[in-house]
Amino acid sequence: DVAGRRAVVLGAGGAARAVVHALGLAGAVEVAVANRTAERAVTAAELAGAAGRALEPSSLREAV
Repeated sequence: DVAGRRAVVLGAGGAARAVVHALGLAGAVEVAVANRTAERAVTAAELAGAAGRALEPSSLREAV
């Protein structure tokens, strides 16, 4: 059960986007997406709704 929890997703490809979307629907309070390309991380994070946020690769250590 991920409701009320935080999650970090590495990557922004098709499988990662599906996971981000599912986490958002399941009620995660924060879904952070890290990707080499910032624009793709933002696009993927938007799939989690208000819970989504994009991470800069350099801030990954802070997220986990």
